[in-house]
Amino acid sequence: LQQRPVTQEKVYANGESFLFLGETYELKIHNSSAENTIKQEDNLIQLYTKKKDMTADGIKRQLEKWYRQQANTILTSRFFQLAEAYQFFPKSLTIKTYKARGGSCYRSGDIQLNWKLIMATDKVIDYVILHELCHLRHHNHSKAFWQLVADIYPTYKEHKLWLKQNGDRLTL
Repeated sequence: LQQRPVTQEKVYANGESFLFLGETYELKIHNSSAENTIKQEDNLIQLYTKKKDMTADGIKRQLEKWYRQQANTILTSRFFQLAEAYQFFPKSLTIKTYKARGGSCYRSGDIQLNWKLIMATDKVIDYVILHELCHLRHHNHSKAFWQLVADIYPTYKEHKLWLKQNGDRLTL
């Protein structure tokens, strides 16, 4: 912990950096006739708002709403692509909030993913999705479970380590 850089509290202002799909984007806030619209272009996350003095809480709410929308679209699509490719048959997928986990898998076949994964790289997202899908066959972290993960995703250890080292950065 002492070796890790101190994470600065977000102030939700122009020029602040945010992660999206493993890349760093700069926040730009624009006064506009549009009502609270966010566009991701080049290296920018652009918030267009009618409110001239939007509060930090208001900006955070708009960013979270946008991130959740992106997660619902991107994570859901990738989840079902991987499930089909590797012949997993989950009962359902829910995108939700977890403080300190990427997802969970229940014996019922219901899988949940953390929307904050949308801030990680695509390889880390794939690792978490495949990890949860593998729990459909091994509902534990046994040797057989990790062997299945390795058979499907041989580089999983690299992405698991990235998540361990950077998971605290997946936050607004």
